[in-house]
Amino acid sequence: MYGWEAHVLLRHYLEQGLTVTAIAERVGCDRRTIQRWLAAGAVDRDPATVRYGPRPPLPTKLDPYKPLIHERLTTYPELTAVRLFDEVRAAGYAGSLTQLKGFVRHIRPRPAPEPLVRFETPPGHQAQVDFARCVLPWGVRWGLLVVLGYSLRIPVIVNTCSGHREQVRPVA
Repeated sequence: MYGWEAHVLLRHYLEQGLTVTAIAERVGCDRRTIQRWLAAGAVDRDPATVRYGPRPPLPTKLDPYKPLIHERLTTYPELTAVRLFDEVRAAGYAGSLTQLKGFVRHIRPRPAPEPLVRFETPPGHQAQVDFARCVLPWGVRWGLLVVLGYSLRIPVIVNTCSGHREQVRPVA
């Protein structure tokens, strides 16, 4: 889409008496575009006032079956589009499943999201376990990092080779 500058240049070059081909080269568009602007009277019109509205909906193969789909979905809201496709196909629908899926997605009511329920436990009643690589002054240990509750943050490193337990200070 060409903006305000192209229309101003078009008017200016027309006043100078340039040909349509020369104007098209200078504006940077095809000469047929310039001819279309001239035929439509776009030289005198402000391009900022042109607003395009929504396109009118086109008829589809699904239109005669929409009341049937509405009725089935109000009766059985959990009905899948594939099941509806079988029923509408039996009624004479000759379209595709993709068109039916899009329509069902558009009209099916969206369920309200379930509220998030936090899972809280008292201190010391739950532990989190994770594998860890800990670098200690006496070497590297691989093992399980166990954190007990939220108030007792005491990591315990279990050496998986020997089963030896070492308590490490928590990192702040």
